[in-house]
Amino acid sequence: MKLWIILFLFSFNAYAMGVVSTSPAITEMISMLGEEKSLVGKSDYCKGPDVAKVGSALDLNLEKVFLLKPDLLIIQQNASNKVLGNLKKMKLNTLEIPLERLSDIDTSFLKIAESFKKEELAQKILKEKKIKLYQQKKSKLKALFVIGDDGRGAQWSVAGRSTLYGDVLDYLGLENALTDEQEKFSMIGAEALLKLNPDIIIFLSPETEKSKVFSKLKSRLIYINREDSQIPSPAFYDFIIALQRRLR
Repeated sequence: MKLWIILFLFSFNAYAMGVVSTSPAITEMISMLGEEKSLVGKSDYCKGPDVAKVGSALDLNLEKVFLLKPDLLIIQQNASNKVLGNLKKMKLNTLEIPLERLSDIDTSFLKIAESFKKEELAQKILKEKKIKLYQQKKSKLKALFVIGDDGRGAQWSVAGRSTLYGDVLDYLGLENALTDEQEKFSMIGAEALLKLNPDIIIFLSPETEKSKVFSKLKSRLIYINREDSQIPSPAFYDFIIALQRRLR
């Protein structure tokens, strides 16, 4: 009996990993895989277990990370070049994942799952999340995703085509009112908004400053108040499904 217990403990320790997450999306993916117990550090913006906070992907506390001695640090590819460079110098085992486009969600979730040897579970989760999701036919309706504002109701941050939200519009069969392929996110004022004249405007925050300019438009205004709309994990598909229903 004692021998069996020793072998069990050895087996558990052999697979237990200490992981540092640098974004809420990464932490959520780890939790979905049932691996919250592996977290030894997380970003300042993450929910989840009470573990050390290490800053963010853009401003990582490298000293804290080093002291945690993680087996794996997971970070987004669009993190600060300085941070990525310092991680290489520290020779930390680092997994860089993309999280800027809709297709990146599946790719990154499966990469993280592979680190925990849970690929089958990841595939099952993705299948369940997408079961009610359907790609809609292309329409001529122009839409705009408003991410935030300047706090004064004078300018708004909007999502371009080559972004996660640009992909969502494409998936929903809507044309992005922004035609510039290069710009990912832009700040636009009232004049530019009137010129774009979108059929649909989707606000990612119900607190977005309302302006008289919107009353001059015939746009359908949709206000979103969902946490999953801002975190590119498999739960993001729940947001797309909810948005599909709102657009019917």
